[in-house]
Amino acid sequence: MKTQRNLRVLVIDDNHSIHEDFRKILGSPDETDPALSEAEAVLFGEVPRFSAHLKFEITFASQGREACEIVKLACAEGRPFAIAFVDVRMPPGWDGIETISHLWQIDNTLQTVVCTAYSDYMWEEIAQRLGRSDNLLILKKPFDNVEVLQLAHALTRKWQLNLQAQLRMDELDQLVQERTSALRVSEERLRQAQKMEAIGQLAAGVAHDFNNILTVIQGHSSLQLARTNLDPDVTESIQQMASAAERAAALTRQLLAFSRKQVLQRGPVDVNQVITRLSKMLRRLIGEHIELQIDTQPDAPLVRGDSTNIEQIILNLVVNARDAMPKGGVINVSTKIREVTEAEVMENPEAICGTYFLLNVTDTGAGMDQETITRIFEPFFTTKEPGLGTGMGLATVHGIVKQHGGWIEVVSNPGHGSTFHVMLPMATSELDADGEQQAVTIPPGNNRMVLLVEDEEPVRRLVTEVLSRNGYRVLDAESPREAMLLWSRHSDEIVLLFTDMIMPGGVTGRELANALRAERPALTVIYTSGYSADLNDESIDLREGVNYLPKPYHTRALAAVLRGAFCEPQPAV
Repeated sequence: MKTQRNLRVLVIDDNHSIHEDFRKILGSPDETDPALSEAEAVLFGEVPRFSAHLKFEITFASQGREACEIVKLACAEGRPFAIAFVDVRMPPGWDGIETISHLWQIDNTLQTVVCTAYSDYMWEEIAQRLGRSDNLLILKKPFDNVEVLQLAHALTRKWQLNLQAQLRMDELDQLVQERTSALRVSEERLRQAQKMEAIGQLAAGVAHDFNNILTVIQGHSSLQLARTNLDPDVTESIQQMASAAERAAALTRQLLAFSRKQVLQRGPVDVNQVITRLSKMLRRLIGEHIELQIDTQPDAPLVRGDSTNIEQIILNLVVNARDAMPKGGVINVSTKIREVTEAEVMENPEAICGTYFLLNVTDTGAGMDQETITRIFEPFFTTKEPGLGTGMGLATVHGIVKQHGGWIEVVSNPGHGSTFHVMLPMATSELDADGEQQAVTIPPGNNRMVLLVEDEEPVRRLVTEVLSRNGYRVLDAESPREAMLLWSRHSDEIVLLFTDMIMPGGVTGRELANALRAERPALTVIYTSGYSADLNDESIDLREGVNYLPKPYHTRALAAVLRGAFCEPQPAV
């Protein structure tokens, strides 16, 4: 770091003849005599090297108070002095030592030379009054001209080096502060991500256990409602129970979406097309007091994801934007391609370098402060009044986006609206021609034998009853170990494995299916689960209604997936 050499010198002495001496010693070459120039050459080498560049700018003061005003003005103008030569005796005002103490209060970088004959103060007395400082030197009177010149050169160079060191320290301090601030932001984001992950694990566990309970409630409600001789009041009561179970099931599905434990039907998705398809419904949903603007990038690439879940992302974000503008406003939904750089990854631990499809949803609503932004994706967190929201809308969006391999960035300030930037990975293949599964007809059970593996007894009993009513013979097992024993005895008769994904004992439903299919590759398999981390394993091709039945489920859904399993070609385990 280069700084300009400061050659400003202040001479403080009440004797004007001393002023002239300093002018002759430190003035420009045309103001000095040949003898002095010769002495300078002896001390510092070739005279032109110094005299051509080091032209000291000398200012004089006769008293300490006058000197302080000069130094104040110099500092205010940004042109401080490098050196002050101060005489000790300056009657009738401050003496030299008191003057120096005041000067250092104004500018503590000032290099100071005390000019004394040691008749007024001893060094210990000076040090006691001023304190020990590396900015203080003693010049004994009568002083030698060459000695003065040497001090001027050395101390101006020292002042410059001190300034460079201070500037470098300030620069390093600024870098440390910036880095510390960046680390604090990263640590806070990491803690938030870990908190969200922990909440997700808790939510998934609750949803899993709750889904087992709801499966029993929904299943038995369906069985009772299928009866024709029920009292109308009993029928109404059972229907209310079934309706409440449906609402509870919807809540658990949101919990699973947040915790990223739902099953995705992945494929290439045209997000622009999804937005266009939803636009009419979105306009009805937000009301006439809010303007909906759509700005999609033409010929945008496809996204690899679940079309239904992409719709839910857009729907939830638009509804959230609508709720932020009760008095009306503008919602803008836009798409574009965004390149994420390493610098952005350093600032956001969720980000990954690469090219992404960017979905933006912007509103002109009330906006949010930073504290709210850090919590908006937590399940059940809401800023709405009680009864006006579940607090699961944005939590669901967060879970879906994370499960798709993307992330969300939020930009908002109170009174200035909000923007949600949703990053989604792009697809590498084209859309299917129709994108929909064809309907098929499925034969009934016809006395087929099913191996049922389920660790929850109430669920196991329900499924056994439903399967039996639909013409199946059922061998039920509480664990994979028990299932293997039943398989060893009835492998020739078993045509279908109906298994939960996660069970006690350390063996998953997938591992059980792999073991049985090793003996019979054509074995039909249906998976079911309230949730399972294994469902995120993309090597399993899970198709709802064909080889996968999410909990909780109705008996009609169970019968349908059983019939579908015997009609659709079975995906690989």
